[in-house]
Amino acid sequence: MSENANQSGNSKFDFGNNKGVVNVSEGNMTVGNINIGSQPDNAQNHASQEQVPSRRIFISYRRAASQAFANHLYTALLDKKLRVFLDTSSIEPGSFPERLKEQIRDCDVFLLVIAKGTFERVRDPEDWVRREIELALSFQKLIIPVIEPGHPFPSREELPDSLRTVLDYTGKKFGYPIDDHVKDLIKFINT
Repeated sequence: MSENANQSGNSKFDFGNNKGVVNVSEGNMTVGNINIGSQPDNAQNHASQEQVPSRRIFISYRRAASQAFANHLYTALLDKKLRVFLDTSSIEPGSFPERLKEQIRDCDVFLLVIAKGTFERVRDPEDWVRREIELALSFQKLIIPVIEPGHPFPSREELPDSLRTVLDYTGKKFGYPIDDHVKDLIKFINT
């Protein structure tokens, strides 16, 4: 098959013995003399408004404190056709620390799930949550604290110096059902 286009918006296709002209203009498509479809402008506009962002999202959480919440958030974001990384569901083979570092480096948005116990071990420099937050800060990622129902931000005194700036980021409080808050989170991500 070969194609030749001309200035009128027509494309000529050569299918061996069968030749045809496809004309696409102002949302209408015709093949030869047959109109094979059009989409009203308002439908096109509505479709573009419903498109989801292609930003890559990393979910950071403390397994002991918020595994179920993180899993639910991950599933709800996937249902909205977003690209989401959650270590227990998305990790590729290889060095775990290197894979996490790559995912944080390559993400656009770093969601930090805050629940009771999230910050209990962050004074340890080897703590995974601490390391993830420090990487997100060093890569200058958009950090959005996602606060589980009933769990406030920690005080600055509770955190090591390297993590205190994370408290300056605007967070989103969640409630149940989580799905009701995902749309607001997506809007927030895109502002």
